[in-house]
Amino acid sequence: MTESIPRFLRNKLIIYIESDTPERFLNLCAKNEIEIYHLRKTRNGYRGDFCGLCEAKVRSLAKKAEISIQIEKRTGLFYRILQYRLRVAFILMPFMMLIYLYCITRSIWNVSIEGNYHITRDQIVSYLNENSCGYGAVIKDIDLEGLEFMLRDQFEQIIWVNALVEGTCLKIQIKENDTIGNLANEENEFASDILATRDGTLVSIVVRAGVPLHKPGDTITRGEKLVSGCIPIYNNSDTTDIVDYQLVASDADIKILTEITCLWYEPKSYTEWDAYSFEENAMYFRIFGQIYSFWQNERIRERNCQIVDCYQLSILNDYYLPICYGQMKTFLMNPMEIFRDESTRNSLLTEKLELYKSMLRAQGIIILQENMHFLEQSDGTYLMGTLKIIASDGEERMIERDWNEQRNEL
Repeated sequence: MTESIPRFLRNKLIIYIESDTPERFLNLCAKNEIEIYHLRKTRNGYRGDFCGLCEAKVRSLAKKAEISIQIEKRTGLFYRILQYRLRVAFILMPFMMLIYLYCITRSIWNVSIEGNYHITRDQIVSYLNENSCGYGAVIKDIDLEGLEFMLRDQFEQIIWVNALVEGTCLKIQIKENDTIGNLANEENEFASDILATRDGTLVSIVVRAGVPLHKPGDTITRGEKLVSGCIPIYNNSDTTDIVDYQLVASDADIKILTEITCLWYEPKSYTEWDAYSFEENAMYFRIFGQIYSFWQNERIRERNCQIVDCYQLSILNDYYLPICYGQMKTFLMNPMEIFRDESTRNSLLTEKLELYKSMLRAQGIIILQENMHFLEQSDGTYLMGTLKIIASDGEERMIERDWNEQRNEL
């Protein structure tokens, strides 16, 4: 059977049999279909060529026949490959590296964002990862035009966005609109009403678009409609015969008198953490999102860690690899309990109240009356009460009901 195989490809073992009576061993080999060629007598035994990958079986049969054998030489393709396996792996390694680089360059491993001021990078990157367009996403599966539309739809501050892929880097250029809130009210194409967001008394109402449903001095509740976006159209000079309705986006300046409840608390003692009592630096690697750090002390792994420097490997300018390295520092948090007396707590609560009042004034809110008092408890001090204010009010709501309901209300 092996004669048809070229000689240099045959797998063969040259075995020396240390016995003058190897008949039992040879019979066992024949029974197990092990081919033997060129069996010849030597001074102290026999030597023969055993074909096939039968080394383990030949050893077990020799042990069974209670004779000693020695494998003098192994020849054939299999043993040749086994002999030069390290050299073959060394030759194949560059090709394997090229295949590996080709595979990882089919995915996104870096995201570059330009033009964002109000929207943070983390918000955009998190949204991309949620929609399978960020770190590790396959480049051919990313719809750039669809991604641009999704970003404009998700973040209303974005008025222009451009997305492109260069190498393994997803580059996103955006332009934000600082006056989007005003433009939304001025250029709204859909009909809307204005609802109250607070309970109180209506002080003034100046309507630029829509129909006012209340007059100054009326008591209003939260969720009540103040201005309707459904304007009736009358028949000539007759003010009772309504022939049609016109839907508009309501627009009005509304002032109400209302009260807001305030509550602040300061404990008698609090715990402050000393974050700089211990610090040590170490190198780290991040491979496919998994961080591997190398600390000199194993107990440091229990500390709080913070990444200081991060560098990402790249082949060319825009061909980034999923491998990052940098420096990480760790620090020990030591608790320190600090006690404060009553006067200190009262001064801190007063500062919070004044800061809150200044924030209200910055929003154009007029503070008419202040009714605040301190309440001392066993665990700390409370500052509670109400502020009577005049504030702008009104929340826009789209008209989604039938016009007949609007007619009945008017």
